[in-house]
Amino acid sequence: MTVLQVDLSPNDSPEMIFDFVNDRNMFVNILVNKTCAGVSAAVRNYAEKALLEMMVLNMFSVTAICKYFVPQKK
Repeated sequence: MTVLQVDLSPNDSPEMIFDFVNDRNMFVNILVNKTCAGVSAAVRNYAEKALLEMMVLNMFSVTAICKYFVPQKK
């Protein structure tokens, strides 16, 4: 088993993960995503930049990772 810890906030992280796996001729049987970020105050108190960063981390990174790995499962 290989464990890879990655900061998923940069937009190129999903592709970097995919490349890491492929460069090592590995196959992903189980993909665990423990990515999450949240805010604990009213949304009106957060800057749009902070909200966008949270949304990218919680939605884009997960979807992009699936985009790369799901075709291999067919």
